[in-house]
Amino acid sequence: NTKIAPDTPLTAIRSHHMSEQQTNNDNNQEEGQLDFDTCKPFIIDGFNSIPFNHTLGLKLDHIAPDEIRTSFTMKPELIGNTIQQILHGGVIASVLDATGGAMASAVVMSTINTIDPADLEAFFASVGKMGTVGLHVDYLRPGRGDTFISTAKVLRAGSKVIAISVELHNDSNELIAVAGGNFIYPGFK
Repeated sequence: NTKIAPDTPLTAIRSHHMSEQQTNNDNNQEEGQLDFDTCKPFIIDGFNSIPFNHTLGLKLDHIAPDEIRTSFTMKPELIGNTIQQILHGGVIASVLDATGGAMASAVVMSTINTIDPADLEAFFASVGKMGTVGLHVDYLRPGRGDTFISTAKVLRAGSKVIAISVELHNDSNELIAVAGGNFIYPGFK
């Protein structure tokens, strides 16, 4: 068995998973097997640990292996045009990038049940090394609204590059911007 330091994500996930198994004996899952649901805290903690996400006020609202949804509220620091009172284009691009990155992480984490237990620590470390290698943003409407919702979906998940599509809507459900992003996954072997 691999020794895991008490403060690593894997230890927290294993601890969470074991407590879930104790409270839910009807679980058909094998003892000790990790799955996507037990990895959600790792994705959430990773997302919440990014200081710029806090600056944007970005919140992770929905997390699944095939869709991530984030939201944020308009605030004066995010305005790029003071006359029109609309979002700065860099804010829009940053939100699309952050949401896409969370989606790419979720895609990789959804493969946790295929990873040899001896490789889990390296697997988690490799997720932390993921990054954006390309982002194309189309600005479709001015960023007007009080609340904005960004939704990311997987276009293709390769062994090294994950292609993601992301949309940003306002609280009137108007499509503000779309992006196509490519995120690199360095692997762990």
